[in-house]
Amino acid sequence: MADSVKLPTPELGHITSQDFDKVYEPAQDTFLLLDALQDEAEVLREARPFVCLEIGPGSGCVITFLGQLLLRVMGTTCLMLGADINAHAASIARATGKHNKVDVHTVVSDLGDALEKRLRGKVDVLLFNPPYVPSEEDDEEDDVYGEQEAAPVAGAPQSSSALREDDCSCDALTGRPPVASAAAAGGTCGGGKAPARPFGEGIEAALIGGERGRKVIDRFLPLIPRLLSPTGLCYLLLERQNDPKQVRSTIKSLGLKCKVVKRRNAFNERLQILRCSRPPPPR
Repeated sequence: MADSVKLPTPELGHITSQDFDKVYEPAQDTFLLLDALQDEAEVLREARPFVCLEIGPGSGCVITFLGQLLLRVMGTTCLMLGADINAHAASIARATGKHNKVDVHTVVSDLGDALEKRLRGKVDVLLFNPPYVPSEEDDEEDDVYGEQEAAPVAGAPQSSSALREDDCSCDALTGRPPVASAAAAGGTCGGGKAPARPFGEGIEAALIGGERGRKVIDRFLPLIPRLLSPTGLCYLLLERQNDPKQVRSTIKSLGLKCKVVKRRNAFNERLQILRCSRPPPPR
């Protein structure tokens, strides 16, 4: 039975301590999301997903685990995508998939904006472990709007105008090869201008949550109904300081239903995983 599947955490031995200076290292929130997905194995099997997208994959641990889980419960591979504002994370997430024999395609993108038009209504599993820890506005400006430039990442785009270089395998959805000229035009994988990056492009983007830890979460919520397929599932991690009750109310106001599928206390944090989906059509 799918609900009895037990999988180990993906192997991350290829990631160095220097990498973890730039990419969020898996922690209790990560492991809660893995456990929730494992508990949801039967739900996922019945949904028969094909297109899976993680916003902010970081190390690639979660999207890789999902790929392994779906292969186990369905016997087929899925299109595994990751979109991260951090270029180093996009490269590491792709490497984690390869290291664990899961084909993970990544793009450098703020909340998946480079993929939104192409994936509208097509995402069967959407994952997001957001920066949920509240932070002071002054701290955010010091960390994100500082004058220092991030160090270049080997094998990753060196500027926002070169984002096209970072695999851009979203063209697998259409069967078209990546359009190389888009980079020269200053485009991203989804076309158009490179997005503004108000929350930083390095590891700070995985840590800064703003007031109530909601700054990025509130930007993400409207994307859920735009991206989900008719039978799509979204798994969103929240902490009690994010006011989960109000988040659930917002999700319902967007025409979706939601359910808490996993909870865990981790040190001083009270974490939960929400599953969001479209209500069944009226009979």
